[in-house]
Amino acid sequence: EVWFDHLAYCMADPRDAFSLLRGSLGMQWELWELNSEFGGVQVKFSNGLKLELIHPNSHDGNHFTNRFISKNICGPHHLTFRVRDIQKFLSKAEELTIPIIQASLGNELWREFFIHPKEAEGLLIQVAECPVLKASTPPTEWSELSAVAPCNFLRIEHFFHNSENIERIFCRLLGGTREELSGVSKSSTQFNVRFNEDRIIRFINADEGQQPGHHSLVIGESVSADIASAFVSTLGGKLVVEPSGGYTL
Repeated sequence: EVWFDHLAYCMADPRDAFSLLRGSLGMQWELWELNSEFGGVQVKFSNGLKLELIHPNSHDGNHFTNRFISKNICGPHHLTFRVRDIQKFLSKAEELTIPIIQASLGNELWREFFIHPKEAEGLLIQVAECPVLKASTPPTEWSELSAVAPCNFLRIEHFFHNSENIERIFCRLLGGTREELSGVSKSSTQFNVRFNEDRIIRFINADEGQQPGHHSLVIGESVSADIASAFVSTLGGKLVVEPSGGYTL
């Protein structure tokens, strides 16, 4: 009933990330959607989890993409979960006393609601019902790049303050399975929530004074320090490489 679909970053022009994502990380093309106000490029890992690059397509300073870029330049923006019956999840959110914002149910091809970052421990959550699978032909700027072998997604890491918010939203509402880390007690400050067998978010209790929110994207192939650094400067998010000899920036 729930599919953990993608992690979205916001940036001014997604083409600035094409060389990094295809030429250095081997990600596969999915689609590029545009409307009069904003657009989104989606690329995917070998397991199907996607990264989305949302970007402005107008000069309206009040549009959320332009506001985000004006404040942050670039960075992680939201997590998207796709569901089969959005009305069921709206009702369930009400039962769990999870406040909902910006519910949009009028378009039968895309219904959605959001959970505010203040409720979701620092990152906007999008829950969407879409009965069709979308794809598009990659642009020349993408297809002309030489691709490396696809990198392997391991997990997303996320700082939190309130574990009850994690339990209500990610487990009871969105159906994730909490997993304690091997050799770590249940009272530990770290644990995984697993979706769709191979899509993991690791929640890490933030230190005093540290804000909750997205911490890093973790992959399973070694890349150079220059590539890890380029990820930070291009997308505004941290890239962690888990194998020995990789880099964390």
